[in-house]
Amino acid sequence: MDKIYLLDIIRQCTTLKLTGAFTQKKDETMNNRSIRYPRGKTLGGSSSINGLLWIRGQSNDYDNWRQQGNNGWGWDDVLPYFVKSENNKNRKK
Repeated sequence: MDKIYLLDIIRQCTTLKLTGAFTQKKDETMNNRSIRYPRGKTLGGSSSINGLLWIRGQSNDYDNWRQQGNNGWGWDDVLPYFVKSENNKNRKK
């Protein structure tokens, strides 16, 4: 089986040599788990360790843009593009 080197690169970016050792406080709503919060200590800072991941913004931010006169930038306008750019198996047709 071919080795996927990108996964090794991303995993190495979480070592203490390259990141700060911050953790979130234990939270009872998460079964008292504590989540690690890496911060980059390299040229490029934390953006150099993000693993090319992104999340959608808050829907009300997009709706505020539309209300300020930016037609085509409301949540309902941009959502189809988010869904299209994802590997979303539950995509609405």
